[in-house]
Amino acid sequence: MSSKLLNSIFLWVDPEPFDIGILPHPVPVKLTHHNLRKLFAYAKNKGKSGYPRISYSVWKHVACNKLQIEEQLAWLYFHTCEILTERNQEHHMKNAESFNTKNTQQLESSKEKRSVDLLKFILYLFIQRANVISLKSALVTGDEYPSKQKSQDLDGRAGIGLKSLNEHAQMSFMASNMADILDLLVEPDTLSSDVNDMQLTRDAVSKLGFLIGATCDGRTVIPLDSAASTQNEFQKAGYSKIMQMFSCRRLQSWLKAHLKRNPFGTYSCLSLGQKLRGRGYSCGDDSFNTSLNLSFNDESSTSSSFTHTPTSTRNSSQNSSLQQYDWSHIQEQISRDIDLTASFKSSQPNMVNRILSNSNYAPECSKRIICNQVCHRTVARTGDILSHSMAKVHRCQHSHLFLLSSLRSVVIEKCHDTTIVLGSVDTLVVVIACEKIRIFAPCKRILIISCRKSSFNLCTPSRPVLLGKNEDITFTPYYTSYPGLINDMNACGIPPEPNLWNNPLCFGLSPGDEKEKKIWSECPPEQFFKFVIPFEIDGKCKECPVHLPEKYQDALRQRESRVEDWHTMVRDSGMKHDQRKRLQSLVNERFQEWLKESGNSSFLESLAPPVPPTPPR
Repeated sequence: MSSKLLNSIFLWVDPEPFDIGILPHPVPVKLTHHNLRKLFAYAKNKGKSGYPRISYSVWKHVACNKLQIEEQLAWLYFHTCEILTERNQEHHMKNAESFNTKNTQQLESSKEKRSVDLLKFILYLFIQRANVISLKSALVTGDEYPSKQKSQDLDGRAGIGLKSLNEHAQMSFMASNMADILDLLVEPDTLSSDVNDMQLTRDAVSKLGFLIGATCDGRTVIPLDSAASTQNEFQKAGYSKIMQMFSCRRLQSWLKAHLKRNPFGTYSCLSLGQKLRGRGYSCGDDSFNTSLNLSFNDESSTSSSFTHTPTSTRNSSQNSSLQQYDWSHIQEQISRDIDLTASFKSSQPNMVNRILSNSNYAPECSKRIICNQVCHRTVARTGDILSHSMAKVHRCQHSHLFLLSSLRSVVIEKCHDTTIVLGSVDTLVVVIACEKIRIFAPCKRILIISCRKSSFNLCTPSRPVLLGKNEDITFTPYYTSYPGLINDMNACGIPPEPNLWNNPLCFGLSPGDEKEKKIWSECPPEQFFKFVIPFEIDGKCKECPVHLPEKYQDALRQRESRVEDWHTMVRDSGMKHDQRKRLQSLVNERFQEWLKESGNSSFLESLAPPVPPTPPR
């Protein structure tokens, strides 16, 4: 590959705002490009409360009184954008703690003081239309119209939100709407100065980096305005160093010329990512107990293994991977003119029971991990490879997944009969079309979309959101722990209090609606149990830092009391040794029967490490 191509600017659509930021909810009729332009002008005229950061009080007035948006939806848009754009975790921690009150006036006052970057918020509102089928997009990109994005799954329920997870759809949306997007960033008072070639400030172009990533070497992600103003690119991008302004027309041409498929996205991870070792339980760093230091390379065995990779070995393996997949190789892979969908479908049979990560070549801020079609496995992961990654769990079944590190975001899609234990999630957890799953998650917000017969054990400072056709959802307070939990929660800006686990927001229903009772319920105290991470992990945090409601504490105490009463009764029964032995045998038999009936026997068997293979003589 030529040095010219290696040193050129490479742009891609940032998947995060699309994957977890777009709400699968009908877009308000008045949330149009024209009205977003008027929002820019109105907010700027409001002074410090509207520009450069728009306060919630200003947005609430515009949304509810001008755009006829429900107040709950207006707040959801605002808060989701705040989660995605604000990286100061102390800011999130302070805002969450201000919600730790039952006084309605104090809550509203706290909301109205919060603010987000105005231009990023306008861009965020604009991309809500990405799920709307567009004839304009089909004409620009050459795609079939109408687009066939939705698929039927889980007894005919539509796969809501799948378009936002499609990298090709994201590129199509940006390419077909680039002129409108740049128009939204033009200062209101300069619109009439030169209609043929409007000007953009450098700050506005930097805010466009919320949707578009940039790099020139594949190792570091650079700000978009810096990429467009480099010595080799500033003339092509229409940048004037004297005026510190961009030509809108030339910038649009430059963006379209350099916009390519995401080099660190899902498709890239599936083709270039490293397969994480270990059939079953695998560990990424030295934080797990060294007694689990077993490793087997035989892929034919069906039993699970405990894999612990020493730091030095891991670093050397990563370095070799970086040499194998350097930037030139990634560019060659992306520049090939192939049908991505057909390529992905042809490789799906090889993707079963695969856990892949792009940490062998991606920058720290673009790390991604994919758990695809994990079946009848117990898998655990922690360490640097997982930390701050965007995780996607897809079509897993009859498995137990433990992702015990702080994560950037998590998308769980089309899974069933699976338990998923997550570390602290910096932004959102999005659960789509799942059935009979259990999720344990401390997160800033969770979206539950068209799920049924599932349990959510949560620690979240915001109300869980139920969208689509949900059924038989159970909410339970978060009550488990792993040694790094407190540090991860602090790093993600998630305080133990307040915890709004049992105050979901059901869109499409009024408060107190009878239909809401069929959608969700609290876990009955008699069915509540503490969930214990079944691995020995080194660390300081031994107890769950999240407060447990009194009724659940009472239930645990009563259960412990019954166990103590049983032991006392057996001890004071005066039974002989043979009688006690017989009783123990009966109890064990009944316990084994319960394990099989409940399905827990397969889980316990998956935790046991396999017998090491006999070395050849």
